[in-house]
Amino acid sequence: MFMLKYIDFHSRDMGLTFGQKHMPYFRQRTAKEILNLRAG
Repeated sequence: MFMLKYIDFHSRDMGLTFGQKHMPYFRQRTAKEILNLRAG
C-alpha cells in the first residue's frame, strides 16, 4: 500500500505528505474502489 500511495502522490507532484498512520484509511478506500470497480 505504501508504494502504491507513494507512486500516486509522486505522479501528482505532491511529495511524501502521508505516513504510516494514514495507511488504514488508504487500505479501506482502495478496497471500496476495487469493490465498486473504480480502481485505477
